[in-house]
Amino acid sequence: MTFLLLILTTNASAFYLVETNPFILIGGGESITIGKELGDFRLKIGAIQSELPDFLLENDDFTVDRASYSFSIDYFGKSPEWYFVGIGFSTFTDDFSIESSPNETEITGTSMSLRLGFRYTLFSSFYIQPRMTYSTYQYSEDPKIVQISSQDYELPDMSFSSTIQIGVFF
Repeated sequence: MTFLLLILTTNASAFYLVETNPFILIGGGESITIGKELGDFRLKIGAIQSELPDFLLENDDFTVDRASYSFSIDYFGKSPEWYFVGIGFSTFTDDFSIESSPNETEITGTSMSLRLGFRYTLFSSFYIQPRMTYSTYQYSEDPKIVQISSQDYELPDMSFSSTIQIGVFF
């Protein structure tokens, strides 16, 4: 940890960034990520609160609200320098509910993800960043089935997703 703090505070060529996920914002959620670039590497921490979209759910009868905190490290290539690969770690809390039932279930867990994306710089410091992610999940509950009002939701072991981040660096 001390090594990481030393890197974050001593690199003169580093710059900072702030980004968000516009899809989460449009859906009524919240998304903020802050980070620091150090040469070819980028370190980020982020927080998200959002209702998961139906296409990501195992059972459409459920509503799943997720609160998540994450840390990621990305490496930007030399040629072309706009692509990146990275790894991310997150902790999350999912609140499961069904419209027809007053009952809710809360599950906590962690995930590890592999990330691949591109960053397109627009203007001098604004960027747009498409990204694909493969994530694996570990949950606090076993078995990995949420049951509310005789409806079952099987918790996934992994997922593929894609998104777009928009951000600014300074």
